[in-house]
Amino acid sequence: MNTKLTYCALATAICCCNFAYAQADDATQATAKSEGLEVIEITSQRRTENVQKAALAVSAISTEQLARSAVTQPDQLTQLVPALQINKTGGSGNSLYIRGVGTQGTNVFSENAVAFNIDNTYIGRPASVIGSFYDLERLEVLKGPQGTLYGRNATGGAINVISRKPQIGYTEGYVTLGIGNYSSKLLTGAVNLETSDNSALRIAGQLVKHDGYLSDGYDDEDGKALRVQYYIQPTEDTDVLLSADYFHAGGKGPGSVLIADGAPSLDARVGGEDARSIAAFESSQATSYFTSRPGYVSTYQNYDTFNFYSADEGESYPGKQDSDFWGVSATITTTFDSGTLTLIPSYRSTQPEATFSLPGFPVISEEDTDQMSMEARFTSAGDQPLRYVVGLYYFTEDQHAAQWAEPFSFAAAAWGPAGEFVYADLDTDSKAVFGQLTYDVTDVFRVTAGLRYTEEDKSMLVRQASLTLDNYDLYDLDHLPEDVQATGDRSFSNTSYRVGVEYDAAENSMLYANVTTGFKSGGFYADTEENTFEPEEITSYVIGSKNRFLNNQLQLNLEAFYWDYKDQQISYLGYLPSGNFGSMTRNAGEATMKGAEVDIQYMLFDDGVLKTNIQYLKGTYDTFVYDGAGADTTVTECDTTANDDGTSLTVDCSGKPAINSPEWTLNLGYEHTFDFDGMYLVAAVWHHYESSRYVDIGYRDEQKQDAAGTTDVALTLEGNGGWSTTLYVNNLTDETLISSAQSRPGSSAVYAALKAPRTFGIKATYHF
Repeated sequence: MNTKLTYCALATAICCCNFAYAQADDATQATAKSEGLEVIEITSQRRTENVQKAALAVSAISTEQLARSAVTQPDQLTQLVPALQINKTGGSGNSLYIRGVGTQGTNVFSENAVAFNIDNTYIGRPASVIGSFYDLERLEVLKGPQGTLYGRNATGGAINVISRKPQIGYTEGYVTLGIGNYSSKLLTGAVNLETSDNSALRIAGQLVKHDGYLSDGYDDEDGKALRVQYYIQPTEDTDVLLSADYFHAGGKGPGSVLIADGAPSLDARVGGEDARSIAAFESSQATSYFTSRPGYVSTYQNYDTFNFYSADEGESYPGKQDSDFWGVSATITTTFDSGTLTLIPSYRSTQPEATFSLPGFPVISEEDTDQMSMEARFTSAGDQPLRYVVGLYYFTEDQHAAQWAEPFSFAAAAWGPAGEFVYADLDTDSKAVFGQLTYDVTDVFRVTAGLRYTEEDKSMLVRQASLTLDNYDLYDLDHLPEDVQATGDRSFSNTSYRVGVEYDAAENSMLYANVTTGFKSGGFYADTEENTFEPEEITSYVIGSKNRFLNNQLQLNLEAFYWDYKDQQISYLGYLPSGNFGSMTRNAGEATMKGAEVDIQYMLFDDGVLKTNIQYLKGTYDTFVYDGAGADTTVTECDTTANDDGTSLTVDCSGKPAINSPEWTLNLGYEHTFDFDGMYLVAAVWHHYESSRYVDIGYRDEQKQDAAGTTDVALTLEGNGGWSTTLYVNNLTDETLISSAQSRPGSSAVYAALKAPRTFGIKATYHF
């Protein structure tokens, strides 16, 4: 496709469409339906505004849609936002991608390229984003770099989770009970209490559990969450919101299935630790490293140290999670005639503990991270020609992480497999000053400019040891190796900007164009030499239009984008510069993400809404070269060049499509409300389609998800007494879809994580 012609055609269509509808006569408008489409207010630009008036690419998802889709985990959001891809990476980890920009998190050093924020607090650790999807007001997904107002590590975009806040003046609440297949159980609810004339308390919680989708018990869920918020207005001009939240993740967590000759079919969902999968793995490696290591995998079943290996082969399996996440924050706002001052101090604790083998080999991971942040910003009043937001931001993180992994070595010790233990002590301090202003040049034409300057200081200390599994307890966060293997100190700075224009073609039609930059800081990986990587940067060029026509019955939003992506950070397994084997992060080169998105909502009937979102994305790695990838050419379809002694490869994937970037993505849904004398039946159907995409930089056939679509349906009956009942089926046709797939080191096998199978259930809600 000729991209320049595509952009020109889209821009012409935007202008013509706005002009045509701006000239529609009053008689036509008068005959349109009277109520119109839902209006969603967002705070993506640090002030409250109609999502249709925000000159940026953002998808706003209401709490009703989240509840109807039975969303409890981040990876389920992919079904609702075409530009978004979220994959589980083992334990509590999640990898976030927006339009091909993201992070393959494979180690404790990884930071997401898509900023995740809960109630205005940036979440630094990828594991900390789970457990927040309950009692929400809305969800906002911002597409593209957010270099000015969000800043830190937001090269791909941002996800904002906004919870429901306490309301002064009344007491109310709700409770929801649900059951479904895979022994699914759900209990969630909230209560809003009026505590005085100027204060209120809201308590919300959730218990969610289901059995594993895989035969070895993995891909289960066992979560317990609690959120407490206290809101008070000590004076007429001051608001204070105090928040505390807690989440515990149990169960086994994400698992994987084997893709190799003779392996069970993916549709059977036979987990990698199932005896059938183990036998298939061993038989498929007839000419590999494993021929001299009989029983290499099956012996994993014979250990019970730390419950990582089970003595009861075929009955129980090793993986487990015992992770805790909690945080406290305050949002203090004081209103003046000139604007509003907002202060947001926060503290978060992240303590994930997990044992898993999602990448095809055993991993034990333990982490204890403390995060503190402070944001102070002043937002001008909105009823003046010059509107602005200025602020200061400080973020500090103290991370302690221990990880034992056994990628491919084997020791003759009686207790079995030996692996590499890595302890990392990482410290980050980030400071930023930012500002963004919008000026009304005329009543219908506005200009926007923003700037953010960031400084980050990072330090690393790594201890490393080789040990067998039975003495893992000698080296955890409380018992560390004495020898320090590597240290490091780095500083990074960046100035990001945004410039844009907006034009009101009609009362409910807007044209806009933006140029925005973003920055993700560099960092470290665990090795004794050359153990750092540089920042990645992105520049986004966008032209778009947002429109409501036919008396608010038709919404038509269009956007064309071109992203210039430089020094992308990639994480992978391979030979480190020191010669050891492990996980590293490198800057791989340049990429281009370009395409267009169309969002349409139309009220076909008084009580029926049709919604469709189509995205075209052409993501290409213009320059993509990395080294230290091991000596096995079977793990990649890219061009390779061996080093002098043949122990390592330089891999060239230039020209390959960006991973997690389907060329076409479609969401198509219809919702209809039937009125039965005061009772309402809401019927909804939602289809999500993606063209083929690669999920790993190996670009093997086994790491490619072919074009596929899934369909969700729901029926909700709402009664007069404040009750409702929902029947739902997700993935109606039971499609088997790959979300990630890694080559197993030392072998030709691939282990893939799968998206959820068909799930169905019933939920009942009572409001009081």
